[in-house]
Amino acid sequence: MFDLFDVPWNRLERSHLKRFLESAGEEGVTWEAKGAQHESGEIPRSDSIRKAACGLANQIGGYLIVGARRIDGTWRLDGIPRPADEPALWLGQILRGLQPVPRFEIAGPFELDNGRVAVVARIEPVAIPPCMTPQGRIYERVSGETLPVEDPALLDRLFRRGDHARSQAEQFARRAAEKAIEIPDWIPERSISLCVGLASVGRETDDISARLFTEAIHDMVVEGIWALHGDYQPQGFDVRPAQDAYIGTIDSARNNHFDTDGETVLSVIRASRFIRANWDGSVAVGLWSADDFAPSTADPEALIAQCWEIGSKINAQLGGYGPTYLSVRVVVAKSGEVEVVGQQARAAGRPPPPGTIYARLPALTIVGRLLDTAEPDSAVVESIGREIQRAGGRRADEPDPTA
Repeated sequence: MFDLFDVPWNRLERSHLKRFLESAGEEGVTWEAKGAQHESGEIPRSDSIRKAACGLANQIGGYLIVGARRIDGTWRLDGIPRPADEPALWLGQILRGLQPVPRFEIAGPFELDNGRVAVVARIEPVAIPPCMTPQGRIYERVSGETLPVEDPALLDRLFRRGDHARSQAEQFARRAAEKAIEIPDWIPERSISLCVGLASVGRETDDISARLFTEAIHDMVVEGIWALHGDYQPQGFDVRPAQDAYIGTIDSARNNHFDTDGETVLSVIRASRFIRANWDGSVAVGLWSADDFAPSTADPEALIAQCWEIGSKINAQLGGYGPTYLSVRVVVAKSGEVEVVGQQARAAGRPPPPGTIYARLPALTIVGRLLDTAEPDSAVVESIGREIQRAGGRRADEPDPTA
């Protein structure tokens, strides 16, 4: 977020606050001050602080200076009585009363005369507006004041912004999973593919290139690919930047020999693990399996959990935060299907073996969830697993074929 003071946020000191206030005029859209009440020196009311923070969170974010007031046209940093043993925690508890809670950081306390202190909160706009107080009131910051939002048109605008943010995250996550599945170049040999796409509503920066095409992302993609790979013999490994993404793939194959009625039968397991981190901040992690069935794909819940864990770390590195849309995409080869590759038409791959949940699934299954955060959640994984089972036609009282 923008810096209001002359120094970066992590270097803010009392002298910088004083210097800013000495030249400040009216409060703007991006900052508000709360000082001691009246001459009695009482600390600002919690409701008043939350109102100010709510207004900033529903606009473009900004700074709340607690401990400054304007006297005869001049701003003074005269502080407030120490409200608690740890003033920063006191202020944080007040701000956490907002719903949803905006992301914020607190600097201070800055020690002043007579045991008084000042603290400053840097408040980001909420990812999904509107932000409201515990009483259900909605405020918005305008130049010089924080006003209650009572006009139906303004309320509608805030709710529409929230709906758009959710819709955009869903679109990005679904598209991320779809595009990632297209990465491997042996489509006609696919039996199954499963991919998890993630897209957070909040982004720390719109300059995604500053985070995407970096050594940190490269290392995380490499680490994630090898975590997915397991003990297969790698046949190909590629991690590279593309025009709009950072892509990692690893291909593997393993021959299995079976003795059947005195004859040796050779089967081949082929798989591709892939990660795609995209320009829009979304991430997709998944696996393809072809020919005979790869054992690592037998349990969809375990695979979803692993892909989600890897994707959430990359999502955080890209600056994603707040509510996140999770999209799970499962593609299954069906008997009789034909894929056209170039000028040639050929079978779309061998269907998964009978007895597995994948054999009962339709050609495409998509499951989505809007979550509070991108952090993996076992209850959500189990819920998605049940939905995949239902897509395969399994009743709740029917034994699990993978058990």
